[in-house]
Amino acid sequence: MKLLSRIFRPYYSVDKRSSKAQLQEDFGDFPPSPLSCEALKGDFSVIRTRGIGEVYHELLAYKKMLHVIDLDPQALSPEFIDSFDPNVLLSLRRLLDGPGRSSKVLKPALITLVLGLKGIELLVKGTLISNTRPRVQGAFVPVLKNEASIVVKARHFRHKSDAAVISHEHIHLLQHRDFEIYNRHIKCPELLLSDKALTEPFYLYLLQKMEVEARLHECVLSFYRTHRQLPVTVPDFLGLLAASQQLGWLASGKMVLQGVTFNREMGTYPEREIMFVEQLEFVLLAIKSQELLCRFLTEVLTVMYGNLLRYYGDDAASRRLLMDIKRPNFYDDLYGK
Repeated sequence: MKLLSRIFRPYYSVDKRSSKAQLQEDFGDFPPSPLSCEALKGDFSVIRTRGIGEVYHELLAYKKMLHVIDLDPQALSPEFIDSFDPNVLLSLRRLLDGPGRSSKVLKPALITLVLGLKGIELLVKGTLISNTRPRVQGAFVPVLKNEASIVVKARHFRHKSDAAVISHEHIHLLQHRDFEIYNRHIKCPELLLSDKALTEPFYLYLLQKMEVEARLHECVLSFYRTHRQLPVTVPDFLGLLAASQQLGWLASGKMVLQGVTFNREMGTYPEREIMFVEQLEFVLLAIKSQELLCRFLTEVLTVMYGNLLRYYGDDAASRRLLMDIKRPNFYDDLYGK
């Protein structure tokens, strides 16, 4: 068995770690100064797949969904229930169990024939994760309320680390564990985006609350790796945005034009993973006016940073920062229930 496991590991592997260990890897130490992250708890699994391992993982995910729907549908996450009709899976299970005992042997083959591998992929991920993403590098699929695993497509990382994707998907897991009630998608994209951007589904994907926050986390951890101190006030957080090598030219320029108070003394910092920050830049550039862009920086990203502090485990620091932001504001207009 050990030999078989070693042979199969390049295609499918599971590594367990704690959320504290993951954030320590992100920031370089934990808790990041000056936070006190006593509220952060929980472990999770990183599942790496490649080739046949992806097929194996899809079949396991399908089996888990059917098992939960059959025995304990209350364990399903609200996100999954809102995105997919469990009755469809129950009907498919009855179909596949029809042949009797032999179905236990034939089930993987039947699943492949009935749904097709692409169909399974869409079933498991397509309704919960945008199909407009150019390449799916990782996924957090909250089938269960207590979901505690993320998936990384190892084939995309033959020549570089997958650390940034794990960081990104781990933030999605922490968001899933959070208590905030919000809309996943912005309620009125026409309120924010240019006419051209409204025709591109990728912008709507990037503007999901969870996706903006996960990309903002990349800026935050990159800032900390350079400065060894996280902002705990709104002006200092806005200074973090202005000091970004990728976003600084845009954030600083617009805030200066709009007369926003921010810390201009922070030194610049390089982003650990430029792709995620470039995507955040794409969103900012798609906003249809300078005034709205400045409001997004000062009213939306500030609230999202307060949310990140809570995900990191410092509820008190999160509350203090959020109390300094006048609400309801543009964040509530876009994402509030």
